[in-house]
Amino acid sequence: MRKMKIHGSVRKVYGWAITAHGWEYYFLDNKRGDIREAYVCGYENEQGDVSMSELSPYIRSITFDDADLMHIAPALDLS
Repeated sequence: MRKMKIHGSVRKVYGWAITAHGWEYYFLDNKRGDIREAYVCGYENEQGDVSMSELSPYIRSITFDDADLMHIAPALDLS
């Protein structure tokens, strides 16, 4: 788990994914279910719930490993 500043507050990041469209997902909870909270960097940056079953066909890379997360650049804080 790493920490990242999102809209002025520090949040824990438990996972990361990038899709075929180039969108990045920073997972903000450590749930194992289908619905997860994420900060999404795409056309617009937004935070909300995402469905892993809907997202999974488009994922090109994903990690929930702490060591891997340390090598991923955090999203820009645009607050």
